[in-house]
Amino acid sequence: MNAVAQAADFPVVVATGIYREPWVPDWALFSSQEDLASWMRRELADGLLGLDFKAGFIKLSAGDDGMTEVEETILRAAISASKATNAVIASHTIHGAVLEQQLAVMQEESFDLKRFIWVHAQVDTLEYNLKLAPLGLWIEYDGIDGSDDGDAEYIRRLQAMVAAGYEDQILLSMDRGWYDPAQPGGGTPKPFTLLVDVFLPKLHEAGFSDALIHKFTVTNPFNAFAR
Repeated sequence: MNAVAQAADFPVVVATGIYREPWVPDWALFSSQEDLASWMRRELADGLLGLDFKAGFIKLSAGDDGMTEVEETILRAAISASKATNAVIASHTIHGAVLEQQLAVMQEESFDLKRFIWVHAQVDTLEYNLKLAPLGLWIEYDGIDGSDDGDAEYIRRLQAMVAAGYEDQILLSMDRGWYDPAQPGGGTPKPFTLLVDVFLPKLHEAGFSDALIHKFTVTNPFNAFAR
């Protein structure tokens, strides 16, 4: 589905999927690939936990030192569920070597990489981002924190990605929120408004057009998650 979201439509999108080891639940450790895929399909097509709303995408991860056998099974299950529902897969992946393991599995399964979001792409170098962007995957820059040095680096990357012709594959995020049960009241909350209140004005100041900022914040997320 390729369309531009209406300004008033900002849904909260809930994920199905399973995180990496050692946080894989016991039931999933002993489930077959097909059972895992069937569970994801049900949450995407029928609803979550018997409720009247459905998952909108698939979220998973892989270990920083490489995919385990269980994580690969989860990935293959996610690919199957994605093919059946057109739900995008987003993966918390820190190191390029691990990402390449995931991409090899996806290519083996003939998976359309336009339905894959590389979460934490900023952890690798700009050169690596540019190397993988031609594959068509979504490049998600998250961790935007409003600091001058950090934001300057994000802006530099965005300028380079746009100049190389990849503006349609960029997603922005803050990786914010956080709740620390060890602190009174869960700690100090980090508002989700930082991207709009702090970072987007910096993009304006750096010369990014309103149309391009709209693409980063509305059009691209809609095209990534719509199915």
